[in-house]
Amino acid sequence: MRKIVPTDDPWPLRTGELSQRVTSSLHRPERRSCDTPYLAVVDKEGNIASMIQSNYDYFGSGVVVSGMGFPLRNRGKLFVLDANDPDALAPRERPFHTIIPAFMERGDIHVGFGIMGGSNQPLPHAQFVSNFADYGRNIQAPWEAPRFTIPDTGTRAIGCDILVEWRVAPDVFETASTKRPSNESSHALCDEKGTSCTSRL
Repeated sequence: MRKIVPTDDPWPLRTGELSQRVTSSLHRPERRSCDTPYLAVVDKEGNIASMIQSNYDYFGSGVVVSGMGFPLRNRGKLFVLDANDPDALAPRERPFHTIIPAFMERGDIHVGFGIMGGSNQPLPHAQFVSNFADYGRNIQAPWEAPRFTIPDTGTRAIGCDILVEWRVAPDVFETASTKRPSNESSHALCDEKGTSCTSRL
């Protein structure tokens, strides 16, 4: 048996024989595309930080700040070169983005919250606020409530289908389907069977 001699530098162990043996035996779940974490932090004085960090495409810009350890994002990719476009590349302008961390309060309850998912974000955001503010539910209920959204097209264009989470009661889904207009411009309701709110909606 080989003797592992500790060194002052842990990096060689991460790429050496020991780490390869350990990591090769680990179960690796299927990797899914994700680049946007949400974080809410409250300090002992009750100050809340509500933050969404998105590197955006792949691993951001690929540029890591020297000595700091975090990559710069590349959301500038959403600028366009058409001077008449709202997202035209110009001084003091920002491109389209979907990062909307938020705060909300009711009485002495103060909440920091955020929802990820590209152009999907405004709809679940509004549903969360409505469940809390309009229906007076406790703070946990809006997170657990079934939701609906639109497909993320990967561009600023909004899809025409409405995705309804599988946990919505079948009678509600059927009623909404039969009451929608039958013209070509109406939205199609898509029953997202087996899709959980945390992975897609």
